[in-house]
Amino acid sequence: MASVAWGYEITTVDDTTVVEGQSIAIQRPITVGKVAIAFVVLVAGFVLARKVARLIERQVHVRLQWPPSAIKTASNWILSAVFIVLVVISLAIVRIPITVFAFLGGAIAIGAGFGMQNLLKNLMSGLMLLAERPFKLGDLVDVGGMRGVVTDIGVRASTLRNVDGIETLVPNATFIEQNVTNWTYTSGTVRFGVSVGVAYGSDVRVVTDLLLEIAGRHGRILRDPAPEVLFENFDADALTFGLYFWLDLDTGVSGRVVCSDVRYMIERAFADSRISIAFPQRDLHLDTSRPLEIRVVPAQA
Repeated sequence: MASVAWGYEITTVDDTTVVEGQSIAIQRPITVGKVAIAFVVLVAGFVLARKVARLIERQVHVRLQWPPSAIKTASNWILSAVFIVLVVISLAIVRIPITVFAFLGGAIAIGAGFGMQNLLKNLMSGLMLLAERPFKLGDLVDVGGMRGVVTDIGVRASTLRNVDGIETLVPNATFIEQNVTNWTYTSGTVRFGVSVGVAYGSDVRVVTDLLLEIAGRHGRILRDPAPEVLFENFDADALTFGLYFWLDLDTGVSGRVVCSDVRYMIERAFADSRISIAFPQRDLHLDTSRPLEIRVVPAQA
């Protein structure tokens, strides 16, 4: 039973062979066994190619000191080319001509009409990203309204992981067609700021000194460039100050976490120094030059 299933003929294809210098038309059967062998050769070859690629990646990184992002990207492109070669080799081993896929010509043409444009666009964009290298693995980027760390640069799409640990596949064409903000392109040193409003009448010099002292106490805030405090505005309800400081994102620091820490420290320091953090309020002025008129209005039924 197994031998019958193994030799079951799926279809036949027209092919040519050369006998004594003459081309003769023949028909080659496509059996279940041939398809299975071709599939096994393809999978085994690709698995072996991936393992060899990983070994070569480590050796190139150790010996040539190439950046891991460049090695990873080049490896993805090479593996894609290897996969195409393995498809041809696996078909040749079991003597299945490429013309076996001719009957799919109509479906392929329709699919190509709808999908090939975007596919080729993303493939070409991937080549441009590989050549220009506007970002690398581990960079923090903003693109298409998304912010995340680049975890993979693929042939068709790249992967971003946001602060919630959710990974999003972004087509490579998006990085070419839209504005991309790379927070760590040439340096991981980035400036952050925290604003706070204090009540009118507060000693602005004391407020400035407290904010600088808070920035100096936080272990993640860089000393060079030094933090600075700006007296930014006389708002309707508050005197507004801005505390600006620099963080090195390459060390794994989270700007959101540090800003939260600074706000906690500001609240505690202001409370200890009896400085009021402002809140919206309005002053009501009554005209006392004449007696106030008071009316009692009966409630309506």
